[in-house]
Amino acid sequence: MIIKFLNKKGQEIEIDCGEDEILLQAGLRNGVVLPYECSTGTCGSCKALAKPGTVNVNEKDLNGFKNVKISKGEFLLCQGTAKENCKILLNTNLSKSNKDYQLPFHQKAYLKDFKEVARETITANFYLSGKINFKAGQYIIVKHPSVEGYRAYSMTNFEENSDLLSLVIKNKIDGKLTNYLFNSKDDEIKFDIFGPIGKATFNPLEKKNLLMIAGGTGIAGLMSILNHADQLRYFEDYKVDLFFGVRKYEDFFFLDEITNLSNKYMGNFNIYYITSDEKVDSKISSCHVSNGFVHEVFENNLKSDYAERIAFLGGPSRMIDLLIPTLLKIGINPDSVRYDKFG
Repeated sequence: MIIKFLNKKGQEIEIDCGEDEILLQAGLRNGVVLPYECSTGTCGSCKALAKPGTVNVNEKDLNGFKNVKISKGEFLLCQGTAKENCKILLNTNLSKSNKDYQLPFHQKAYLKDFKEVARETITANFYLSGKINFKAGQYIIVKHPSVEGYRAYSMTNFEENSDLLSLVIKNKIDGKLTNYLFNSKDDEIKFDIFGPIGKATFNPLEKKNLLMIAGGTGIAGLMSILNHADQLRYFEDYKVDLFFGVRKYEDFFFLDEITNLSNKYMGNFNIYYITSDEKVDSKISSCHVSNGFVHEVFENNLKSDYAERIAFLGGPSRMIDLLIPTLLKIGINPDSVRYDKFG
């Protein structure tokens, strides 16, 4: 099918779309720069307009549909498939992607190597049918035949032209996919994956100090950035402050990896551990554990040079929403506040 993206400025981009292909994925696969954050129906950032009846709308009960008027032709690109050739109106500029990075694509992958690392939390690896180049901080969306829709997961590793992606997965009480994974007895599970996608990426050529703030499994994408930076020995010349919060002490993971980096780049790598649901008297490798919410502990430890840093956020949407005003208030450039809101 032929899909034409257009806006009120008169810009148009035409692409070919497969039958039953998600429109956001079709556009990104063809190099169209489209508005999105989560790509799974959580945030509502990819709202678009089409002639009523020309687009199938999936999973209408997702949070991203709260301000979407389906009866008037509004829908989310990440939850829409075309019934026929159609035009899609966007409230954004339209352009094609630069060719300096890999466009996302579909492939099959097997999830293996399950390892429990904290309470209701595992790590696992995707073994891909083909190799991909991804930027540190990007993510993939994955689909299993037993569960409707896609789920987003950040890579924790970094390797160019890789056929292995490492993830961290938290079991959610109402999570259909995570419940399936945690109850499965299979050694490997086959998925369809799409990626790499995501805009919260690390560019070492920017040559700036970093600020990282993570809640729970939101640390995943930040670990990929830390791994890339370590490969470049980036923190020999630049600083990073990492705020990492969880509910309880038993929910922490990646502590050895973080501690090793802190010791390796002593003086340039600072850590603030946080628990929200309990007070912790013990230290983690000489680091105190603060009690409170991540945004509160961050606000109590502001530094004068944060305004010049690049900030990477990972975690629940509510945490990110609470942090952004503070980051902008202290003078960080909006383009230097980076996150993908799918938590």
